[in-house]
Amino acid sequence: MVVSSEGAVPLDLQWLKARLGNDDSRVPLRLKIYDALRLAVMEGVLQPGEEITEGQLAPALGVSRTPVREALQRLETEGWLKRVGGKGLTVTRVSQKDVRDLYLMRSVLEGLAVTLALPNLTDDALKRLKWIVDEMELHTARN
Repeated sequence: MVVSSEGAVPLDLQWLKARLGNDDSRVPLRLKIYDALRLAVMEGVLQPGEEITEGQLAPALGVSRTPVREALQRLETEGWLKRVGGKGLTVTRVSQKDVRDLYLMRSVLEGLAVTLALPNLTDDALKRLKWIVDEMELHTARN
């Protein structure tokens, strides 16, 4: 936990800053912050129930509150964070039922996506997909 002038930030800032270090100025800062925070939740750097606020995070990262606010709003909209007490946000707890429901929905949606895409696939698109699968297998074999 890192302490800024405004309080504790429940996040390893070195970990987060390493993910924001990309100098690609074409990517908006709010998206970099969003991606880094989402990854922090997915990898357990931010634990379920931990609090996070833009007022703590922005000064600790040395950025304005606006891109942090936008990233946190998107994470809240997508269900990664939830508002508590009208003040801060906490990392959402995910139950086994949530995971089951998520994978059930994904399996249905991905199946539908394939069904809808098949009539529109060209030979070039199929060759590209085969190349992608081959690349995935190669990298999986290399661990």
